[in-house]
Amino acid sequence: MERELPPGTAVLGVDEHTALVIDLETEAVEVAGRGGVTVRLPGSVTVLPAGTRTGLAELRRLAEGGAGTPVPAPPPAVQQAGVTLEETMSAAERAFAAAVAAPDLAAAARAVLELEAEIVSWAADTEEDAGGVDQARELMRLLIARLGEQAATAGVHTVMGPLLALRGELRAQGRYEVADALREALLEGGVLVEDTPDGPRWTVVPPPRPR
Repeated sequence: MERELPPGTAVLGVDEHTALVIDLETEAVEVAGRGGVTVRLPGSVTVLPAGTRTGLAELRRLAEGGAGTPVPAPPPAVQQAGVTLEETMSAAERAFAAAVAAPDLAAAARAVLELEAEIVSWAADTEEDAGGVDQARELMRLLIARLGEQAATAGVHTVMGPLLALRGELRAQGRYEVADALREALLEGGVLVEDTPDGPRWTVVPPPRPR
């Protein structure tokens, strides 16, 4: 298929359980999750592993055939091997709380994404206690709800770019349950996200009344 592309066209590949988070305002780029992002050109392949932090200009340069790979940041605590599910949940909560306190809602969204990736990994182990996985899913839903609340109280225009980019990555990877939960959390916080032929559109609306 690559041979059929026009000359000079780059292919951007995102691994499973991985997100390429792009902040359109600051032009910051980060690879989050368990895998990596691959930039492919004829005769050139560059892999950006999870934890890589760079800029949109650097990503463009790689897509145009530039060499080199940005130095990756240390992997988040929730990705460290040999920990229990309970420790993973605690690490995710701490990372989320620190990001909200910063405030850095893009980092908070990444903490949720990384927790979801860990849940998928643990759920695949048939010997793991299903109750523990259910508790982790409840925590994930709670963090998503808090994310929606924070989006409503913070500068909405500064956070919607990263949050919509995260939701787009989740949908592209088929992780519709988490993407829908993020949209519902935003609605609870007073931000309505609608999918249109031209892409997602968001508007500020009155939050739903308590039942």
